Amino acid sequence: MSMPSILMIDDDRDFCEMVVRYLRDDGFRAGAVHNGNDGLQAIGARQYDLVVLDVMMPEMGGQDVLRQLRMTPSPNQTLPVVMLTARGEEIDRVVGLETGADDYLAKPCSLRELAARIRAVLRRARAPLDEPHSRHLAVGELTLDLVERSASYESSPLNLTGTEYAVLLCLARMAGKPVTKATLAKAALGREHHPTDRSIDMHIANLRKKLAALPASSIRINTLRGGGYWLVVDAEGQG
Repeated sequence: MSMPSILMIDDDRDFCEMVVRYLRDDGFRAGAVHNGNDGLQAIGARQYDLVVLDVMMPEMGGQDVLRQLRMTPSPNQTLPVVMLTARGEEIDRVVGLETGADDYLAKPCSLRELAARIRAVLRRARAPLDEPHSRHLAVGELTLDLVERSASYESSPLNLTGTEYAVLLCLARMAGKPVTKATLAKAALGREHHPTDRSIDMHIANLRKKLAALPASSIRINTLRGGGYWLVVDAEGQG
């Protein structure tokens, strides 16, 4: 497998140089740009496997970059993104996840942890089919393609990020049964769940919005008291 190509978008040039050097030494192809506009141009000009995106940048901040990336129909609409947020700024993390970030990490951060998060997100995006006897998993009118890692409801495609797909797949495999946040975090994020981490909640919120927007959707995600969710099918839709 070729080395994953990583683009870092961050206005801190010294930090970028340190991260890019570390990632290259760790087996990635990595480069950096230092503002949001240059980041979007770079993404449009060549293919990347993942973007590391800082929230706080002048002119066009990371949230605006991510929002434009997710809202513009293109092959890069579901490009995996790891957000870098200021330590303690929970609102940045929440908004980033709402907008479609796959994961986040607070700055200053361990370069080893950043590389681990990148690898976890890439594993989810590239996960091979682990049910070779069947390409598709169906729950009611919801169908997940286990090879293409895509989902559709009847004839309507669901535009999901890699992490959203991983969460939905975990729920679909246990359709009708509660799935704890700990299980979802392990399966979809590749890490242990911590009580203060709202990542799973935000990915679930995004999935609910996308399911609700489908025509006559009968698929919904219920909340389990005590920390979890389950996927159900009913004739009344999301209601």
